[in-house]
Amino acid sequence: MACNNSFLDISIINSELHGRYFQYPSSKGQILEFNDIAEWRDHLYSFRINSYRVPVVYADQFHVALKLLLFAWADGYVLKVAELAALSALESSLKAVYYQRLHSAMPKKQIGLADYFEYMEKEDDLSEIYQYEKFKGQPNALNVIRNGIAHGDLFTGFPWGGLMETVRDIIEHAFLHYPECSGPLEQRGDLLLEKGSAEPDIW
Repeated sequence: MACNNSFLDISIINSELHGRYFQYPSSKGQILEFNDIAEWRDHLYSFRINSYRVPVVYADQFHVALKLLLFAWADGYVLKVAELAALSALESSLKAVYYQRLHSAMPKKQIGLADYFEYMEKEDDLSEIYQYEKFKGQPNALNVIRNGIAHGDLFTGFPWGGLMETVRDIIEHAFLHYPECSGPLEQRGDLLLEKGSAEPDIW
């Protein structure tokens, strides 16, 4: 995973807006307040993927959501677009790691985000970072949030506090047993299958 402290560039936001007032919910239910865009940018950096086991192609997809959150400083309607982008990055990552296993077990089923969560909870200790059974079927379950935004709630409602951190943690957890990324294949984001292996090997 390649990431530096320049992928969120505040210069793309009109400088006349840099000193405005902005609020965003925290994972603990608090409302955080920001009075300068640099403070907001630094807060967004705390959400970035830090694990070098996450291939660049998936880390970058998630970081697009953080870039969209930066734009939200100028226009709050972008917040829900950012959440949808983060959840899309999550599903892409889980598909890369778990799809072949689930497809082998359920070849005729269309696999959704909830299926990945259930599999991870049973087979990959998901509950250590995200208690899916606790949220299952509730409005604040990640798969329910994703479906709501994707199918009609895109420009309504407040942002979900803790969503970005949770998505990041699940992505990092999914790649926990993968080797650290290195070399030119990392930059291309290639998906490789070892001979005789039914599981993806991403470098």
